[in-house]
Amino acid sequence: MGSDTLRIAERLDRPESTVRRWLRRVPPEHLHWMYTQGCERLATYAADAFSRIRNTRNPLHHALTMLAAAAFHARERFGFEDPPWTLIGMYTRGRLLAPPRGG
Repeated sequence: MGSDTLRIAERLDRPESTVRRWLRRVPPEHLHWMYTQGCERLATYAADAFSRIRNTRNPLHHALTMLAAAAFHARERFGFEDPPWTLIGMYTRGRLLAPPRGG
């Protein structure tokens, strides 16, 4: 995870320890939920886009890729000017890396 966390930290201008904490915090069930949210939106906006997305074998990366693709295609299709992260936040109900407590 080392070089990945450093690269993410540099891009987001955050300490590497913060990024590591974010990545450890996401349980598998929540990753699946995030992935499903992205897939459902992407299927609605641009179903043909699935064939262009490769699975990186990293569940967090893949879930975020689906969410980002959905945001990209929503902006393109509907002319939304909201930043992609705003749309991703809406898709995940503000729970991107923080699953609801107790379920």
